[in-house]
Amino acid sequence: MAIKRKIKALRTICLRLPAFARSPSWVEGQLDRVLELAEDRHVIVHGFFHGVSEDDPPKIMFRLARYQSGGTEGRTLNATKGDLLEFLSDLLTADHNFMLIMMMVNQEVRKARRTASTLAPRSS
Repeated sequence: MAIKRKIKALRTICLRLPAFARSPSWVEGQLDRVLELAEDRHVIVHGFFHGVSEDDPPKIMFRLARYQSGGTEGRTLNATKGDLLEFLSDLLTADHNFMLIMMMVNQEVRKARRTASTLAPRSS
């Protein structure tokens, strides 16, 4: 499933769970951050190495073909080694927070199921 669909589904679920009512802006911010980082990640993972600039410091160039990026010219990403290290750190943090949100959703759904099953009338 594409990340945009996962995020959309997760947003919908989070809006319905009481545990997220206390901090909806944090959840929204974390999900927005995942989407922001996903675009550059996509270029790096599914694109190709396009060269190294002569800048100081040099920039590593990545390119995503137009058929993969939906544009007529494709997408490019130029980043220094420091930029890539910062991106990796941001990506790891976003991934961690995304997993936390998913675990919280699972806990809330399980709790709701347990509550519903204890309230359900038992047939004799």
